[in-house]
Amino acid sequence: MGCLKLSILDEQYKKTEIRLSSRREDLTSDFCHENACSYAVFGQVISEYRQDWMLDTIPRYFFNGKELDEESGLSYYEARYLDSKFGGFISRDPHFARYWWISPYAYCANNPVRWIDPTGRDPEDPLMEGNINIQQNQENTQSGSSTEIKPVNEKNKQKVNKTSWGETKGLYPTENTTNPSAEERNNPKNWSPDKLKQLLKARAAIALIGKERNTDVHNETNDLATELKRILAPYHLEDNFPEVDAEIKNDAAVKYFYLSDKQTVSTTAISSKWHDQECVKTYGPFYNIGGGDAPKGAVYIHFYKAVPKKTTKGQ
Repeated sequence: MGCLKLSILDEQYKKTEIRLSSRREDLTSDFCHENACSYAVFGQVISEYRQDWMLDTIPRYFFNGKELDEESGLSYYEARYLDSKFGGFISRDPHFARYWWISPYAYCANNPVRWIDPTGRDPEDPLMEGNINIQQNQENTQSGSSTEIKPVNEKNKQKVNKTSWGETKGLYPTENTTNPSAEERNNPKNWSPDKLKQLLKARAAIALIGKERNTDVHNETNDLATELKRILAPYHLEDNFPEVDAEIKNDAAVKYFYLSDKQTVSTTAISSKWHDQECVKTYGPFYNIGGGDAPKGAVYIHFYKAVPKKTTKGQ
């Protein structure tokens, strides 16, 4: 199944109209058609019709209105060239790290019926403004535990949460929390989907506390200067945060969080002289690459509230 693209010329050979048709007889005698092409979904020409006087001329623009390189037969998509016979690009997507779950040579994320790829660098959703949503790797989707992650772009990069990045940029949701390899840490495809869900929930809670409840937090901007920062940034993007768990969201007294290698621990942020502390939620363990107050290795994120000590008369 293909689509027909027609360029219509008037008697003075000036382009005046574009018509789409699957039948040659639909063209009236008032017009002659310069060329008619039927394309497969990846742009390969299925059939072509040209006027006799054009038989020795190769049109400059073909599929999607992209310029055709006459010598190689490749279509120019600004960032790279498309090989329609192969059904993909001949070089990697410059932004391939954002779309780790598909081939870096894929055209339209391997689904040209649904997506568009006008520049050869970021597949786009024609029904919505912006790049396509990134979905956790295929294994996660098949297991029913998919997490939809939107990429960071120029329009939303300001929503990479500074508190989340400042406090937890060194945490990774890996199964191995002792000494994971760089590939385990830095490739989201290798992360544990369940731990990723936990970490996103924890980051959502940290963002809430930093914005509304406690200013004594470490804020830091992700400048997206390195490939690793760009890979990790979507997992600190507020648009990707789930709803904060009720134990934290519905209790304004939960103002503290603490990263520790212990599953049960007290935080020094709450003075034991005036308050008792109550841990309302714990996430993890995650792998901490080191730095900050938390040790390298397995780390939990604890959330607390301060409960005033009960006093007796005379105290």
